[in-house]
Amino acid sequence: MNPSRLRSCAVSTLRQAFSARNIEEAWTPVLVPSGAIEPYLDAFSIASSYGHRAFLPTSPEFGLKKAFAFSDGLGIYEIAHAFRDEERSRLHAPEFTMVEWYLRSTLYRDLPGWVEYLLRTLSASSCARESRSFSPVTVVLPALYENLLGHSFPETQEKFQDEFMNVVEPWLATQDFVCLYDFPAYARGMAKLNSVGHAQRVECYLDGLEIANGYQEIDSKDETIRIWEENNALRLASGKEPHPIDETLVELSHRLVGVSGMAMGLERVLMALWKIPHMKDFER
Repeated sequence: MNPSRLRSCAVSTLRQAFSARNIEEAWTPVLVPSGAIEPYLDAFSIASSYGHRAFLPTSPEFGLKKAFAFSDGLGIYEIAHAFRDEERSRLHAPEFTMVEWYLRSTLYRDLPGWVEYLLRTLSASSCARESRSFSPVTVVLPALYENLLGHSFPETQEKFQDEFMNVVEPWLATQDFVCLYDFPAYARGMAKLNSVGHAQRVECYLDGLEIANGYQEIDSKDETIRIWEENNALRLASGKEPHPIDETLVELSHRLVGVSGMAMGLERVLMALWKIPHMKDFER
């Protein structure tokens, strides 16, 4: 089965997997008022001849959160096209497929169990060339950092990214399926902070490849605005245009109490499971 057909089969399988757990499928807009909140993500901008301006979503995150704010179910998900204005590489493409879900009354530490469930479902499905077993490991990142580097998180995100790439990622490449908990505050995205100031964020890796990340969602309007403004200040300092603030999302933040969410890159999952070498293979 070629990669494109494999992806179609995986989408069908994942829909069945979410349905089996009573998670409702959502449809969110492809033209959005803001493409991202993270300072390092660049969204495609769309301008119309009527003076409208919109963006292509870097993930369905904002739309799903706004939809979930008015939902009374256990959770919602979407398998959506995502767009990022970035250089092509083996692991990156301007357009890819994001599997994203949000759960009520769920802790971020429970999210890797969902990733494992989806991986096992895919591996056992008719899409699979052969079944694969997993031995999941969960690791608290601050403790791993101390063990590998002998010190706590550095003061700057640039230093953290350098150490993570050169020390932590080589260790991850020796593991099967690993999920890391609790990141430095400057890597929080829209995650809540715990009592010691670490971001309640989780990232999952399969054969050393990052396949998913998520967090305990912020449920404060003021904190959401503050993070957005701080990140925009970083973008301005680097010569980039600030991300517009999604005012509707901000106003609905208080409806996300007790909610956690996870985003999983579908092509990356398939690359890791079935040794597909490059993102461009999905375009054939």
